[in-house]
Amino acid sequence: MTSGKVITRKGELPKSETYYQKSKALFEKIDDAEGIAKSSRALAKVQEDLNKNKDAIGNYTTAQANNFKTGDINANKLNGNDIDRLLRPDSAKIQERLLQKNINLGISSKDTSEIVSGYSRMGNINLKNNKPTIARDAFNNAYKFSKNFLNRPCSSISALPMFTWARRIFRRPSKQKKEY
Repeated sequence: MTSGKVITRKGELPKSETYYQKSKALFEKIDDAEGIAKSSRALAKVQEDLNKNKDAIGNYTTAQANNFKTGDINANKLNGNDIDRLLRPDSAKIQERLLQKNINLGISSKDTSEIVSGYSRMGNINLKNNKPTIARDAFNNAYKFSKNFLNRPCSSISALPMFTWARRIFRRPSKQKKEY
């Protein structure tokens, strides 16, 4: 799965999706619940980034079922929150609440990847809802958590292209005149 993380980090999402599908199939072939759970979750994140939400829900569900088999309670909660979030595309408040739960789980388990992913998705939701200041804050939080994390080899950040884009957008000087 390490190669899939590298491909995702480079922003090659369709290629990453194919890689994770193959990875998941191999883990299913040997009936490795932990491998199925991890590859399904990674595949779901990529599919979500590709706006394939129905496929993502299916893979989050597969990941959750296999996390139940392995007894990984935190991963089970993460997948459950993501399923609920994708089933409610019209409720930004519910989506933000569920993302915050995932961020909190990431913080408690010291999972930087989940923290960064959660803040990035929160930024995207706020951009869609025309809340650029809140989106900027979310992207800045993601960036802060990812600073040291990005230097590690094979880190999993599906939102890396978004960080680059967000840095360019939010670091531009404002063209509006300040009123005093």
